[in-house]
Amino acid sequence: MTASVQHRPRGNRRGRRRDGGRRRTMVVALPLALVASSALVYQASNAAFTASTDNGSNTWSSGTVAISDDDSSSVMFQATGLKPGDTGIKCINVTYSGTLAGGVRLYVTSTSGTLGQYLDLTVEEGTGATGGATLSCSGFSATSTLSAGGATLASFATAHTDFGSGVSAWAPTGSAPEARSYRVTYTLQDTNSAMGQSAAATFVWEAQNS
Repeated sequence: MTASVQHRPRGNRRGRRRDGGRRRTMVVALPLALVASSALVYQASNAAFTASTDNGSNTWSSGTVAISDDDSSSVMFQATGLKPGDTGIKCINVTYSGTLAGGVRLYVTSTSGTLGQYLDLTVEEGTGATGGATLSCSGFSATSTLSAGGATLASFATAHTDFGSGVSAWAPTGSAPEARSYRVTYTLQDTNSAMGQSAAATFVWEAQNS
């Protein structure tokens, strides 16, 4: 009895190999197709008409508050050996040169001693004083009196201690430098209570923008 041997057609094996190759090729080709498709979508999403406008380069700067006087760093009064009825008069010119509108006020600080209660004080605001290092009042013309009637150095210093309580209605506009003259007058009262006493005070002109 002869056994029969069956042979599988070679063509089928080759066909299977070819089919498998095609499947592998398709597996590789599919991701490449997705990458190419994504690139097209990305380019499409960034394609647009545009337009813009601007108003140029914006800038900012701050204004200034500036005040000075012409006393050449000297003091108005250094009076010693006073006796009843003695008086003294000095003028000072104050200039506002800031670029902001504001206000200027006069007040007193650094007070000491007890003679101030016996020194009658008059403070006037005006224009035209020679001022300078000599603190001369030549040419001074008063426009207002800043000290109340019967004021003394002590009472003026107590009432006017800072900008908020200071005196003067001077309100510079800041458009150009402005100046004011101030005349300060003191007289020692005729009383024995003033004998052997002393006093000290600093007059301050302060500017603040409005």
